[in-house]
Amino acid sequence: GGDGQGLLGILHEIEDRAPLFFRAHSSSEWRTVGQRLGTATAADARALWAPLRVVCEGLRAGLAKAVALQSAEHEILRTAKVVFCTLAVSGRSALDGCLGADLLIIDEAAQCVEPESLIAIAAAQAQSCVLVGDPKQLPATVLSPTAASRGYSRSLMERLLQCGQQYTQLTTQYRMHPNITQLPNSLFYCGALEDDLSVQQGRRDCKWYRSVPCLGPLAFVNVGNGIELRTRDSYENAQEAHLLVMIVQHLLTKCQVQAHEIGVLTFYRAQVALLKTLLRSQLGSSAPVKVATVDGYQGSEKSVILLSFVRTEGAGFLGDFRRLNVALTRAKNALVMVGSARLLQQQQQSALGTMHMMLTALGLIYEEQELRRALL
Repeated sequence: GGDGQGLLGILHEIEDRAPLFFRAHSSSEWRTVGQRLGTATAADARALWAPLRVVCEGLRAGLAKAVALQSAEHEILRTAKVVFCTLAVSGRSALDGCLGADLLIIDEAAQCVEPESLIAIAAAQAQSCVLVGDPKQLPATVLSPTAASRGYSRSLMERLLQCGQQYTQLTTQYRMHPNITQLPNSLFYCGALEDDLSVQQGRRDCKWYRSVPCLGPLAFVNVGNGIELRTRDSYENAQEAHLLVMIVQHLLTKCQVQAHEIGVLTFYRAQVALLKTLLRSQLGSSAPVKVATVDGYQGSEKSVILLSFVRTEGAGFLGDFRRLNVALTRAKNALVMVGSARLLQQQQQSALGTMHMMLTALGLIYEEQELRRALL
């Protein structure tokens, strides 16, 4: 409105409801509005602008620095011999024209959706592309059932294999104790896996094996009285959780295993939360024992893996052989599984049932009370 009347009308309406900030083009405008409102003056405007000027100058300097860093990053990438990045980062506009490569290698290629691989392929403009991954382990996580049912969760690697693309299978494993290898080797790889000499000869048996066979290198502890409890969209099993905490305490105090060498895995988020709570109450926050879901641990490893199956009435996530494969292949020296042997036995037409038969034949299923006595 004329002479600021429209603005003044608005300010009068809202001045009692909230703090006000008014940006004027001149000190005279500040003076006019301030006099009519009885609040701000030109002096107030200058006092307010002083710290704002510092902020603006800082932002301007920061922007100039960002531009310089982007230019430096572009030059480094343009002249680099090897570039490591995630699939998503390879598609950044800042990297346009500087990722040209002779060879593109996509690791964990079976765990990403096809469009993710295409981002890197388009950005790298490479003459050759090598996909490295294991289609017998977990695929990409796709939250939409509709998208997953229409093939969105399928990786480029899986599609090429289905189309008859020739491939090279790597059969030598460098992680697991040979006693652990036998389980996934038989269940998922038709006996094709071979142990490298480093795990045949260099992997020393941990000393607690001899005194407590229930703790590895491969063992299944039957928690017969375990009860699965539904919590919202997940499950927990308190009996298994308390037993796992007892095992962790024994490894830390009696076996001189370092906390960072232990990983506690489970198939359900609710069990992860329960385990973290119990471990904090028993060990405090100083012991960095890793607790995670199986899905979040693909590609990682620990010297000792303690695995909680949780379920007692139905297989649920356990029925996916790819998830089970990931769970069984994270340990280097010891894999101790805790769960219901009865549930495994009931899954006769799945890998769980076959695993139960193998463990029974090898004499590696122990009762909870047997373990508790051994830990005393």
